[in-house]
Amino acid sequence: MLQVVVRVPEAKMHLLPSITKAAPEELPTTASGAIVLCGSLDGVSSPATPDSWPNAVFLRVRGSKTIDLPEEYAHGMCVALYGAGTICGEPVAADDPDGPHVCVFGKGRTLEFQGDDLDVFVAAGEPMLDQPWVKKLGANGFGVFRNEHDATDIMAKAVAAGPNWTYKILDDAEIKAA
Repeated sequence: MLQVVVRVPEAKMHLLPSITKAAPEELPTTASGAIVLCGSLDGVSSPATPDSWPNAVFLRVRGSKTIDLPEEYAHGMCVALYGAGTICGEPVAADDPDGPHVCVFGKGRTLEFQGDDLDVFVAAGEPMLDQPWVKKLGANGFGVFRNEHDATDIMAKAVAAGPNWTYKILDDAEIKAA
């Protein structure tokens, strides 16, 4: 399992939380062959992209392909999920316990994937380093919050709710104020 957390941009914090879903056959493919899981690339947008999504993209790339990322996607990572091959000339193997099966990249990168059975998850986006965030551990995981007060308050509610916790436990006024 792969879990990736993204920060909701400050300009979109007023939006209510939502869950978006798409069946695999509904996910679009770019002209270069990348499956767009969430976000947009090359004019192709995933139906599983929530309104609060930052300027970022999650992709699935299978086999040998070359993907050009726009300049604004200044940070990113690739994770080999299955198979073996190379990412930007670096050898990767998903089943190698010593790695490497993860690579990170910077601004304006052309990603080159080589390997017939290589299956890679790609996350890339515009950095929001000027926006504050706090990571807080909770009952069954963690949350990312705007500040320590929100982190402590909301995570306390999550712990009190136990396994029944969802964002819907907060009432509408609390969600809008968060």
